Amino acid sequence: MSTCRPSWIEDLDADPLLAAISIPYEHLQLQSASRAAGIFGNVHRATYQAMPVVVHRLDASKLNDRRLRIFKDDVQLLMRLEHPNIVQLPQRGDLYSMLRSSKYKLAWHKHLLRIATDVATGMMYLHAMDPPVLHRDLQSMHVHVSSNYVGKVADVASTPLSALGSSGVGGTRWMAPERILGLASGESADVFSFGICTYCKKNTGQTLIYVGMYVVLSEMDTSKLPYEDMGSRHLRASTELLRRIATDGLRPQMAVNGLATVRALFTRCVSATPSERPSFADIVTFLKQDVQDEVHARFPSSGGGHFWPS
Repeated sequence: MSTCRPSWIEDLDADPLLAAISIPYEHLQLQSASRAAGIFGNVHRATYQAMPVVVHRLDASKLNDRRLRIFKDDVQLLMRLEHPNIVQLPQRGDLYSMLRSSKYKLAWHKHLLRIATDVATGMMYLHAMDPPVLHRDLQSMHVHVSSNYVGKVADVASTPLSALGSSGVGGTRWMAPERILGLASGESADVFSFGICTYCKKNTGQTLIYVGMYVVLSEMDTSKLPYEDMGSRHLRASTELLRRIATDGLRPQMAVNGLATVRALFTRCVSATPSERPSFADIVTFLKQDVQDEVHARFPSSGGGHFWPS
């Protein structure tokens, strides 16, 4: 007795694009236990012909015709992306974990400025594509850091999880007001998220280490989740939190003794008016000039060189 296969499986078999880039599953060597990720299934680290790769295993129970179209769009998008600050495979780890680990001594004068600039550069590349590619879920968990502390934007997809009714690890904390209100949003919504991610301060108990890019600047400067200082009762009341972000102008706290240039950039990035937010090209220039100048002035022992390869 034969069974009828779902139409999306037939589409996978017949799609010429997927057929052209497909490889035999047995040629992959899975190296890690799976972790849940995204709307399509679980994720594994693996190798293919001695190269490290990420394997997304499709879960048939989660797929339908609409999600299959999104999957194909994601494949086509990933085939177009080629930039040193865009990646799918983390090496050292993600920024969220590194900001909270005692193993890493991240500071604006030690790796952090480089990471912030790299992420802004990767986002500038996405926004300069034709048509522009919007991330729409930029947060510290989606910033991967390589073994030599190069920042890389990850989890670039054609459609954000929020548009599919899937909840992430609190992605709304990084969300621009216009997205919360369901209004049209563009590149400036990614700029807002960059600002939240860059301003999180880490208190080691002895010295303040400025780790800044959290809604990406806010989190880097405090090593805390955006709005974490509101207290657990308010954090659980997500509807109230979103209302205050969208209509009351609520923004994450900044480090008291942080860099003045980072605070100024953060303020511009999280403006309630999208047109007042800087472009990522402007952000890259500001980081490389104004923020770097203040870092050199406050931390002269860091040397007078640049924090990235010339």
